[in-house]
Amino acid sequence: MRNNQGKSIKIIFILLLAAILAACGSDHETDGAAKEATGKQKTKSDSPVDIQPSPKKNKNINTCFVPNAIKLSREERKLFKLVMKHREKHGLPAIPVSKSLTYVAKTHLVDLNKNSPSNRRCNIHSWSNKGNWKPCCYTANHKQAKCMWSKPKELTKYPGFGYEISFATVGRRRTRHSVNAKKAFAVWKSSQHHHDIILNRAIWRKTKWKAIGLAIHKGSANIWFGERTDPATSR
Repeated sequence: MRNNQGKSIKIIFILLLAAILAACGSDHETDGAAKEATGKQKTKSDSPVDIQPSPKKNKNINTCFVPNAIKLSREERKLFKLVMKHREKHGLPAIPVSKSLTYVAKTHLVDLNKNSPSNRRCNIHSWSNKGNWKPCCYTANHKQAKCMWSKPKELTKYPGFGYEISFATVGRRRTRHSVNAKKAFAVWKSSQHHHDIILNRAIWRKTKWKAIGLAIHKGSANIWFGERTDPATSR
């Protein structure tokens, strides 16, 4: 009797888990949208979590569970401390680390280093057509800005837009060499537009950052800022 009851409980648990996973995975089925976006836009094709975007349908992305497993590497924690200390010097509050935005940040860097969506026309805010997201060629005129802003909603349950600042070494050095937190932060501080985002200046002066995601992968680094609190982080 006890063995039969144990088997029944296991079967019920498996069925419930399968139902939950199916419901979560169905929210971000973007293969059709990705193909449509590719056709319209004519795009070319030492973190603790190794995210590997696979072509077309990416079964490894599960927006219900993956953000909970995201952690910052040692170098990423250094970058976070540099940014927060700099904000503190300018009388600005600290920004909570977001699991969802960090997941987006790490995913994007792996895409940049593995699938190389950037080229002479498309800058490093671009996304390839080799993942479970809408691809785009981000150009200097910012016509594809919404492609960047919407990535947190495409890849996670984050409720708002995300704004990215990026740094990358040139060419093959991007995949062969590692960038460190100090170098990336120094570059952003020397760029007025990037510095304005970090310190909420100029067009960002009325914006209050409530979430931040960071990633460093090989020769690239990025930070994502968000105006909404990340529900994944508060769990």
